[in-house]
This record gives sequence, C-alpha cells and structure tokens, in this order.
Amino acid sequence: MIKLSASTIKDYLSCPRKVFYRFNHPELGVQTEAMAIGSVIHEIIEKKELDAIRPIMSKFGLESDYAFDKIKLCIDNFSSVFGHLVGEGDEIEKYFKLKFADDITISGKIDRVHNNVLVDWKTGASKPTNLKNDVQFIIYYLAYKMLYKKEPTAVIYASLFHNKIHIFKPNNNSILKFQEDILPYVYNGVKYKVFPRIGLYHWQKPVCRNCQYKKFCLEE
Repeated sequence: MIKLSASTIKDYLSCPRKVFYRFNHPELGVQTEAMAIGSVIHEIIEKKELDAIRPIMSKFGLESDYAFDKIKLCIDNFSSVFGHLVGEGDEIEKYFKLKFADDITISGKIDRVHNNVLVDWKTGASKPTNLKNDVQFIIYYLAYKMLYKKEPTAVIYASLFHNKIHIFKPNNNSILKFQEDILPYVYNGVKYKVFPRIGLYHWQKPVCRNCQYKKFCLEE
C-alpha cells in the first residue's frame, strides 16, 4: 500500500529527493524558522490563546523579534478579518483518508471546517497562483465530498500574512488531470523508488533553500 498526503505529493512534484528523506530518514529533517512560525500561529488560533505568543514561541524554539513580529501580524490579521470563519461548533484538524485504488491512499487534516466551509490557514509571504491547480486544495475538495456526501460552500485559502481570503474554485479539468496524470506519476515514482534531486535545478524558484533536508542532501 502506497500512503500519500497532499504535502508528500507537492514535495514530489518540486523535488522527489525530499520525499525519499521523508519516507526513509525523517529524523534528518531540521525544522526551519518558517515551519516553526507556522506551527506557532496554528496552535495559537486553534487553542484560542491569542495573548500567548511568547510562551508558545518558546515551545517551538523561537526567540527572535522577526519571528514575533510576523506571528503578531498574522494573529492581529486573524482577529480583525477572519473571525467570521471561526465558530464554537467547528471541526478542527479534520482527518480524512481517500482511497484512489486498491494500493493507494491519500490522508491528511483540514485545518478547520466551519458551516460547510473548509478553511486552510496560510502563514507564509507567498501568494497563491493558479489556485485551481493546487494539489492540496483539490484533495481537500475531494475529501470534503467523501466525508460529507455533498459539495462544500467554499474552500478557502486564508492568507494571514497578507490579510486576504482566496477562494478555491473547483475545475473539472484540473481535478481530472490530478487524478489521471499527477497522482499516477507520483505513485509510480514512490513505488519504483525514483527520487532524483530535481530541486537543485529549479533555478528560477529554488526549493532547496527552505528544505529541512538540504544539509544532508547536499552532503551526500
């Protein structure tokens, strides 16, 4: 059985070698500052501890003023703009498991399900481009339909850093390409252990810089 996730698929598309490390040597991964900042913001939101930035930062090994300022910005934006996406009856980190074939599953967690709306908190400075082709949101959309047997009202990319909401609009062609092209490509790569260091050649958008396995990969 090949077990995948949205992040595994996205990692394979950017650099298959990263997936090799995730599967075989996860202990070599070094948490980046961006990853830690994201974890802090998610915990503050989900635990409703909006005034506990410094203590939660310490829990994740963050002390810098830069990290504090970025976290504070995202939390302030959350409080001022995104309150309507949060309610007492929400499902938080909703687990799902999709079966695409006898030997392939995709599992994951949706940040929040609020009144038939899927919400994914984004804390990075990058902005979404061509969201209809985003693997993560295609999978979330399919997962919601499987879990609740109906269409979601909306699937939201909530950019806390930019204080902006982006709506994922399902596109049948994009979903079909994911199911018929992208998923088999990743599946076969994992099954037959094809893990080249593609990330090294993404000159226009380096993927090595923020990779938690870069130190060990480049030393090999």
